Amino acid sequence: MSKYLIAATYSAQAMTGWIKEPNSDRVAAASGAAEKVGGKVLSITFVRGKYDFIAEFDLPNFEAAAALKMITMSSGAFSEMDIMEPVDLNAVADKASKAAAGYKAVGK
Repeated sequence: MSKYLIAATYSAQAMTGWIKEPNSDRVAAASGAAEKVGGKVLSITFVRGKYDFIAEFDLPNFEAAAALKMITMSSGAFSEMDIMEPVDLNAVADKASKAAAGYKAVGK
């Protein structure tokens, strides 16, 4: 299992629905969908700014994260959604350091 972060902005359609049903449990809805793709919701934090929330999931792979995006975006619930995967920046820098020896920039 891997950790994935999903940041999303609700659509006008979703906001209208939420006004009609202000006690809707969106964590339960997300949990049900996550379980169907073999994962679970770790947290959902509603935020101010570009996104309406940031959710943290434990999922088996990127395909599971993309499936969550596909079903929720196709429902019209969101106008924008980004999937992010935490990375080990030291491991990235180590690979970059090793690869740098084999790379030649244009004109150099």
